[in-house]
Amino acid sequence: MKTIGGSVSAPIFDIAFDHARGYGRPGDPRAVFLASTQKISVLDDFYWRLRNAMQANGFRTKPGFNPHLTVFYDEHPVTNAIVPPVRFTVRDLVLIRSIHGSSRHDHLARWQLGGR
Repeated sequence: MKTIGGSVSAPIFDIAFDHARGYGRPGDPRAVFLASTQKISVLDDFYWRLRNAMQANGFRTKPGFNPHLTVFYDEHPVTNAIVPPVRFTVRDLVLIRSIHGSSRHDHLARWQLGGR
């Protein structure tokens, strides 16, 4: 996977998350996350190039792509809410394996952006 990710480049880009949402089943802690109402073209392009490279190397991929930033978990439902934009510059992308049901997140690979 590190080799595949290293073969796909993308420029450094800015991102803004401007709404909060919640996700999860009733009774379980629900992820509360920030997302963007705007399409982030450079990130979408990177996603499709990475997905195509993975498939070409025999990896199975799931459909759907939802760029977001998980902020916390809560028992109460969170409806969509507009928030002041949270902006930052993305300089690298990290492949993270989230261990379901725990607070453990393993960083498997990191790719510096800005071309090669």
